Amino acid sequence: MKKLLLIAAASLMAVGADAAGPYLKAPAYVDNFPAQYASPDGKYIAVSQDGAVYIINVETNKESQYYSETSQYSLGQIGYAFSSNGLAVGSEAVGAGAVLDIEAGEWTALPGDYGAQINAFAIAEDGSFVVGNMTNPKDHG
Repeated sequence: MKKLLLIAAASLMAVGADAAGPYLKAPAYVDNFPAQYASPDGKYIAVSQDGAVYIINVETNKESQYYSETSQYSLGQIGYAFSSNGLAVGSEAVGAGAVLDIEAGEWTALPGDYGAQINAFAIAEDGSFVVGNMTNPKDHG
């Protein structure tokens, strides 16, 4: 009986140790804002704040900023905005869904009808597809 209890206790301690896993020692910040996004591979962290997007490559510490006086940049849903191959989804302007190639620093607009508002919310981990919605303001008013 003592042997069985010892095995059970050792098993529980091992499970507890595995469940603890690695943790950040302190919150990650990007330009004084707490990071809201992380890529699945942990290579990028990002903030989408007040019409600007800031992305840091954690491996190189290189920061990319997307901001304009005439545009509103944003990222998609927290937890789903990044793929594992260096792509992110969001928008270059309100209702202008786009895919961002992080290394190239280039936004590519998603296809859609002229005048439609396109929102990109998530990208597949392998970058193979984007989900979101498209509405045409002409249909609502």
